[in-house]
Amino acid sequence: MTAETVTPTDSTAIDRQVERVVFLPTAAEAPPPAEGTKLVVLDTAWTPAPGDRPDLLPLRPAASSILEDQDLVERALTRLDAWADASGIAERMTVNGVSWWFRVREGLWHGLHERMLWRLAIAELLGGATPGSFVLPASETALGEVVDLLAGATRPGATAERVRRDADVDLAPDPGAARPAGRLRWWASWPARRRRRIEFERRDRLLDERVRKLATERRGRVLILSHMGIRQQVKTAGGERPIDPNLGGVIERLRATGDDPIVIGLGLDHRIDEDWPVIRDDDGLIPQSVVQKRWAVANVTAEGSVAMIAALEAAPISAIDVAGIDLAPGVLAELKAFARTGLPIAQRQEPRVEKLLDELRPGAILLTHEGIRTPWLTAARRAGVPTFAVQHGVLYSTHPGYAHPRHPGLVLPSRTLVFGEYERRVLLDHGGYLDDEVVVSGSPRLDLDAALDQDPQKLAIERIAVRRELGVRDGDLMLVISTVNLPFIRRFHVVQMLERMLGGSLPGIHVVFKKHPGELDDGPYEALLDGLARAGGYAPPPVTTVREIDLYRLLRAADAHLGLRSTVLTDAVVVGVPNLIATVQAHGDILGYVDAGVARPVRNRTELLEALANPRPADPAARAAFLELHFLPGDASERIARAVRDGRRNEAEAAGG
Repeated sequence: MTAETVTPTDSTAIDRQVERVVFLPTAAEAPPPAEGTKLVVLDTAWTPAPGDRPDLLPLRPAASSILEDQDLVERALTRLDAWADASGIAERMTVNGVSWWFRVREGLWHGLHERMLWRLAIAELLGGATPGSFVLPASETALGEVVDLLAGATRPGATAERVRRDADVDLAPDPGAARPAGRLRWWASWPARRRRRIEFERRDRLLDERVRKLATERRGRVLILSHMGIRQQVKTAGGERPIDPNLGGVIERLRATGDDPIVIGLGLDHRIDEDWPVIRDDDGLIPQSVVQKRWAVANVTAEGSVAMIAALEAAPISAIDVAGIDLAPGVLAELKAFARTGLPIAQRQEPRVEKLLDELRPGAILLTHEGIRTPWLTAARRAGVPTFAVQHGVLYSTHPGYAHPRHPGLVLPSRTLVFGEYERRVLLDHGGYLDDEVVVSGSPRLDLDAALDQDPQKLAIERIAVRRELGVRDGDLMLVISTVNLPFIRRFHVVQMLERMLGGSLPGIHVVFKKHPGELDDGPYEALLDGLARAGGYAPPPVTTVREIDLYRLLRAADAHLGLRSTVLTDAVVVGVPNLIATVQAHGDILGYVDAGVARPVRNRTELLEALANPRPADPAARAAFLELHFLPGDASERIARAVRDGRRNEAEAAGG
């Protein structure tokens, strides 16, 4: 099947007489019924139950059926790349030798995937209806774009109205009533505000002195970009604490050997009291807020933006047709928006980084998430500073951040350090990397775990302790389900998987949702299970949702792990817990866990219950083969530290230093 298709079902198709479709954020916000109006509930965690209004149509069944039938994940990337190649987008987004297409490609892929699903789900919901008007929340940007296109394509004069909810509207206070109280509060708060100003000035002085010392005492050291805003809880020999799982061990190894690095704490702000203790107590740490202030630059010229927009406007744009609407103009608009706003931000960042490098004079830069660090890579290249990137997640042949051809405008690190030989082959065969640009190092996260006491008796005691911390009753099975950070994937893909896997009675099972470190809200998980239970007339299972916990400690306490697309599927292989992969969508096993024999496929609740009743850990030989392919054993942190030291030395020698 090469085109997106829609097959309306009797249970979801809207009759052809509908004149108005209203998309509701939640079922609780539904207006009274109206003739010719259909109400669609956008909350995918909502399940209609006996006694609910029969005129409220849930979005989830239509979206879920599309995900089960069509692999929109891969199709969106294929169509995006074909469109970009035909239009010469990589060249048209090149400024000063750097193509910014590779910086925005992954985000555009997510956006196209989302809009494709909205279009196909709406088509299934509407059947053959052609409504005269649509009403939707103003916050639903992607849905709004699709509805605008749909209204124009299906019925002349059709309209799409955005509605702002009360919570989205800032109500202006009565100036006359607010002024006296506001003025009194202002004067009353003056001592506290003065103390805050004095404290901030003290912090500024301390950090200015720190930077001065680093610039004079640590020249030639390694500069490490560590995203401390999304650290993970990791149990180490010194106890459980938040740490960068990919670079934390390397930082400690460098410090232990006397090669003290300079760490840029991305996501840290010295003006935030919760961040200050971490910043204050580490004399080798520079928070991102200082980087932005100390090495600030004047506004850059708009020449790059103007040239990029002109090049994009001149591109021969082909269509991206999805069930009768063309999504290509929206993709092009996103690219122009980046040229107007994103590019100037990046171009201001480049000279800022150049000023930082000129003052601190590092011998090398170590980082992760290199796909979004283009300004750092380009500034370092101009300054002659080698860059080293450490793998930060699973790599596979169609990964949008790495599967790309070699291109003169593509900025890559000097070296990319990957966990295993499989990942190295992915970059060489699918990413356009050269042989000497990829080094197999192993995983620094595994070093932290290997350093712990693995005594079986102590592990058994800790397993009991973790289960008690989470409230798991004696005798219950503990099922850990790993989630993902992308809101769109949670909203549709994860919810669909949970309904198929957990949509029914789960006696004797305690569900533990392990949230991604970047998930800052509660997510739809518990609300979905409660709604399914209410609709089905059974008791929901006991549920615990956790974020701040050592992942390996959690997995060792589990009776099984269930995942869909999470990298935790690989972590479960490392730990050795029975590993279940939900094969409930057309887009499935991206890393070949099932073929490798390290994950058991489950398609529904019946198969899940059977797997939990008869757990089958991976065959030891299959597990050993998988780990050997994906993780070089031994001290990865030392290998990375040595690679950076050697690379720094070689670059200095080549430059005659």
